[in-house]
Amino acid sequence: MDNTHWEVDWEAWNAAFHSGELVSFCVRGTAYENDDGVKRYNIVENMINAERVELKIECNNKYDKNAIGVYCASGMIGYVPMEKVADVEGIMSGHYMAKAKVKIGESQKKFVIVEIITTKKNCACNAHNYVLESNVVGISKDEKENIVPYLNVGEEVLVFFVFNQKDCRCSDDVYVTPKSYFSYSDETILGRLDKKSAAAFKQYLDANIRSEANWFNMKEIGCDIIGSVKSVSASGKLVVKVEISKS
Repeated sequence: MDNTHWEVDWEAWNAAFHSGELVSFCVRGTAYENDDGVKRYNIVENMINAERVELKIECNNKYDKNAIGVYCASGMIGYVPMEKVADVEGIMSGHYMAKAKVKIGESQKKFVIVEIITTKKNCACNAHNYVLESNVVGISKDEKENIVPYLNVGEEVLVFFVFNQKDCRCSDDVYVTPKSYFSYSDETILGRLDKKSAAAFKQYLDANIRSEANWFNMKEIGCDIIGSVKSVSASGKLVVKVEISKS
């Protein structure tokens, strides 16, 4: 069992506590197993009091398209109760934070109370001073010959995700393309971060930015994703540098 925990940004929480809207609920469904066979209660047993949690709308849930899953760093622990879904969705439509209170019931079994609170825009992002370098993969032969060799070191590169409407999640791939080459067409996606770098980038965002919806609006939550050409070769090999900074 993974014993890592997401830390609460207490400065941001305390600032929001005096002015933000707060909703609390007891997590339902902790007695069941997740799809990977892990028992949710085993995850709850390893949780600590007042750790940060994430909420994810499961629009592809075959039982309830309005279901909202509750996740800690080790995995899913259950769901928002049906009677609280509307209130929680209202807060999730803006910028928010959520933390868990781990309690012990009469039967000596742990249960989880989640508090979710609205925050100011600049409280939704903890990410800063993050730098990643990655090879760009998936570049076509034609682009390696006619585009990549003419890029300049330091030239701005756009770094972005594609939202998957089917499962309401961001794509696993992280796409890159020179800003000068970009238009709103699939043909202008030059390539993507290599698999290892993409996984590390998304893991960092998961740990530092409150919800995937904010990944598409980084400037609104006080952050910038800055991409640039790190190196380029005549053979078409391209390396980019990706930075996250406070805007």
